[in-house]
Amino acid sequence: MTTLRVTGLFIYPVKGMRGVALTESDVRLEGLKGDRLTMVVGPDGQFLSQRTHPQLACWNASWIGNHLYLEHELYGHHMVNAFTPTGNLYTIWDNQVLGADGGDECASFLAQDLGEGTRLVTFAPGASRPVDQRYGQPNDIVSFADGYPALLTTEESLASLNNQMVESLPMDRFRPNIVVSGANPWDEDGWKYLSIGEVEFENAKPCDRCSVTTVNQVTGEKTGDEPLRTLAKTRRLGNKVTFGINLIPRTLGTIKLGDLVHITQAG
Repeated sequence: MTTLRVTGLFIYPVKGMRGVALTESDVRLEGLKGDRLTMVVGPDGQFLSQRTHPQLACWNASWIGNHLYLEHELYGHHMVNAFTPTGNLYTIWDNQVLGADGGDECASFLAQDLGEGTRLVTFAPGASRPVDQRYGQPNDIVSFADGYPALLTTEESLASLNNQMVESLPMDRFRPNIVVSGANPWDEDGWKYLSIGEVEFENAKPCDRCSVTTVNQVTGEKTGDEPLRTLAKTRRLGNKVTFGINLIPRTLGTIKLGDLVHITQAG
């Protein structure tokens, strides 16, 4: 019997910025602890991502306790010690979220690269954001991730995709939270319920992929039309292309590198 095991754990403290590799993580209702709890917004209150600002990939962000440390090779570093509720609503996709702001100094720091009027925001106390109710339950919530609390990919599916392309791409192009090895390529599509460590997850739906996958996650440069071109030939679902699966936690707890992954229900 094939042994499935966790080989990668990642969070992205600021939506669009570089990921942080972990050895273990608490899983909360909205996702892995600290994952995408903050985002950069433009002057209109709309979120920014690598779709429009690929240079976000050149920013490092990490949690030090409850403080958020930001760093850029060219612009230096800044510590966000507190977020202040603003009473403003900020927009991410179809949701408007009551937010708290990282302050004017942080805004000026970000503006050096991301443009005047950009600000760093998080959830105001008591605020939350629902998942798409077509694929979730009424109380399911998510951080500032695109749509769901966690994204799982497998090493074997990436290897299969790379075998179809002229140039191989690293897993960071897909910005997963959980990477698993030991599967057959694309097996994850059929995992309806799975347990990892202390946590039971439900596979809500395949993950639709976008132009972020074409951004080099080290340099922040757009590199062409791969992997979207190859995915369009082999992984099309309606007018979308997919890679990985979106997960919703059904229990809470801790997951770790090396944890066994058990498929408790296929579907």
